[in-house]
Amino acid sequence: MRPWRISPSPARRSPSCTVASAWDPVEATRTVNGTGSEAIERSRTLDDGTDTSYDMDGAFTQENVVIPVPGSDKKYPLSGRITRTTKVSVVNGPNGDERRDVTVVITFDGDDTATAVVNGETHEIDLDARAGASPLGRGLAGGTCKRLP
Repeated sequence: MRPWRISPSPARRSPSCTVASAWDPVEATRTVNGTGSEAIERSRTLDDGTDTSYDMDGAFTQENVVIPVPGSDKKYPLSGRITRTTKVSVVNGPNGDERRDVTVVITFDGDDTATAVVNGETHEIDLDARAGASPLGRGLAGGTCKRLP
């Protein structure tokens, strides 16, 4: 593995987001629908002087994500889905030029777990993961995610 040296140029981020929500005072919930996008560019210089760049373009959609208001008995999203797609291009990386596409769909059902489908592979996310811990599990970042059959 080749060592990295970070170049002084900062990453370019250009987030864009539109979210619409509706407040239902009788049910004490908020329904969120929205879309957004993000573009990130990064570059690094290896110790041997080789330049590497990463370009990431992402988009998300929140569909009928029903969340309880703070202070209510329920604390997890009651229903809904968040879909995120990311396209990553690496130029002159440690493994040469690469391109990856990732699609993640997270579905909520009101309990302390959510189901995430990552490029067709299903995982369970622990929504009670302690602050600073990854909810994505052992093997995926040391948190508490389980692969489901």
